[in-house]
Amino acid sequence: MKCESTQPVPHGLDNDTVAALVTLYYLQDCPENFSIRISFSSLLKAMYLTDTGPNRALVLKSLDRLNAAKFRFQDAWKHEDSRVSLKSRFSIVDRVDDIRRMPEHQTIAGRDEHDLLIYLGSALAHSVNARQILTLRPAVLAELSSCVARSVYRTFEGIRIASSAPDELKKELLLDTAELAGYLRLLAPNGDIADSANVQRIIKPALTSLQTMGYLERVDTIGRGKMATLRLTFSGEANIVDMRSVAILETLGIFDETAFDLARTHSRDVIEAVRDYALEAPGIRSPSGFAIKKLTAGEGPNILRARKVKQARAVKTSAQRAEPQILPDEEPQVARSLEERVNEVHRTVSFLLKKRLNEDQYGQLRAWLIVQAEPEATARAVTTAAAAGELDAFASQLVQQLGVPIAVSL
Repeated sequence: MKCESTQPVPHGLDNDTVAALVTLYYLQDCPENFSIRISFSSLLKAMYLTDTGPNRALVLKSLDRLNAAKFRFQDAWKHEDSRVSLKSRFSIVDRVDDIRRMPEHQTIAGRDEHDLLIYLGSALAHSVNARQILTLRPAVLAELSSCVARSVYRTFEGIRIASSAPDELKKELLLDTAELAGYLRLLAPNGDIADSANVQRIIKPALTSLQTMGYLERVDTIGRGKMATLRLTFSGEANIVDMRSVAILETLGIFDETAFDLARTHSRDVIEAVRDYALEAPGIRSPSGFAIKKLTAGEGPNILRARKVKQARAVKTSAQRAEPQILPDEEPQVARSLEERVNEVHRTVSFLLKKRLNEDQYGQLRAWLIVQAEPEATARAVTTAAAAGELDAFASQLVQQLGVPIAVSL
């Protein structure tokens, strides 16, 4: 197999990108045009990456590599009848569009909810639709830094698919070490399948990682030597632990089962928000105790929402400071619309007069203010009347003015 590309060949992060795209395509019911329509933040979430500028840049480069790569098989297999060597070409990604820049979306006010339109290669899309390509779980893949561990995980997911029920995964597997070595292509220096002892030595760290994060429930070895067999018991989706969340909790001094239980039941965003609050807020003597209490009580999402509101306000304040100020000799009316000015005056008059006007008169007051050359003059007048204790007289005079027919549609 050869890869032809105008860019570096796919590698590293591209494995996670492909796994996320395959999963997303399957979850969107395999559209007939082989496309995935998704926001950038959702793609990052599917890859278990935080939505940051550097991560977006990395994923964009990954999509560029996958889009540019064309794979070619030659002499890989032969036709069943003619025995002629077959050739084939395929791509993983055919095209990537930023739909915010496409003409049909340029007239939409604001930002479209979908940022990316990704077209998978037809061969890959057909294989996903036929369940010949696995929809791996990014939650597991993202936590496995070892190439062996990733290969073991992919192998287990493939073997667990039952031919009679492709949508169901086997809860338990029995694999002898020679069979597993064949799946993983673990070879001895002479080209033969590696012996049982070496196979177990190579895959032991991978099995430990998968068991620690909750993907594997139990690993039992039956027999010895060449006859050794592994009995693997798999956990459900809910038992998989985000090890990065565990690491965040450990920075607060929360370890072992407590950290694992909290990581299973709370998203990483919530845990990060609680961690930051516990370390930054004044008066918290025990950050670990505070975090455990808030997460256990289900208050983590509230802290996350408050954090996002605070960040949004900080961004807004920063943007306002960056805006150019209106100079004295410039036209000041561009700063505020008539509606904003009328609303402010209406609130001032309504507050000071309180129950001196009825509901209909308050409605007329708003319309009357709209036709005034300077609605702020009314606010100054009512403020002066309040200071002089003459609000009753002012209200009577204002009611007489409101009695004049007003030709303004509210």
